[in-house]
Amino acid sequence: MKHIIPIAFSLNDKYFYPLIVSLTSILYNAAPGTFYKFYLLLSPDLQESQIQKILGLREIYPNCEIKLIPMGKKYSKYKTNFYKSVTVFYRMELSNLINDTDKLIY
Repeated sequence: MKHIIPIAFSLNDKYFYPLIVSLTSILYNAAPGTFYKFYLLLSPDLQESQIQKILGLREIYPNCEIKLIPMGKKYSKYKTNFYKSVTVFYRMELSNLINDTDKLIY
């Protein structure tokens, strides 16, 4: 029986490289028998090439599943600043968007 750990991230174009580093570190250091299910809440400013690089991790690390959840411009009307992007509001949708697990790490 494999141990499944669900983890959600919200990201925009500026968080792309930190996300790649985080996912790679988690997967590289995974204990044997551990499977990770990543839920990625995507900002519309991500490029297709960035998305393909993220999905490419599945070929290197077979112990993961990556689910992409495009968030569109739903929260674009909220006020943001240099320190806070619209992606901070995505977490409010987690319980509506992810219903195949009882718990997850955000």
